[in-house]
Amino acid sequence: MYVALDLFPDAKPAKVVQGGRYGYPELPTTPTQFEEIGSKVTQLVAKIDKIPIDQIGNDLRDTIQGAKRITNSPELLETVKSLNAAVKELQSLTAELRTRTTPEVTATLQQAQRSLAAAESSLTADSPQQYRVKAALDEISGLRAPCGC
Repeated sequence: MYVALDLFPDAKPAKVVQGGRYGYPELPTTPTQFEEIGSKVTQLVAKIDKIPIDQIGNDLRDTIQGAKRITNSPELLETVKSLNAAVKELQSLTAELRTRTTPEVTATLQQAQRSLAAAESSLTADSPQQYRVKAALDEISGLRAPCGC
């Protein structure tokens, strides 16, 4: 060890203590680089000691065991099989809808459009059916009994 009397601009302000530990004046000191490194290593080790490594290890082990139980469970396997069957059934239903039901619905809609067009042409004011209905009503009106009933 050595004593260096010097000015250190980064050091905290300090005062000389008169009548120190052994009756002599105590001069303020700054730690050496080795002392600072030792202090920091001591602080780091203290922080590492506070980390609950055993608890973290136990929790991690429990989590992994839980994940294994879930992935190896018969219920999960059954669920995957059921989901697979449902997807296949949905694919089959979609294929049938595309190949069979859609053309039938299209044909039915086309027939309905033709029927509505025919009904519309029959119900217009100048259609032959309208003239016949009017003539029939006029004829029926002329056949009334003379009493006006």
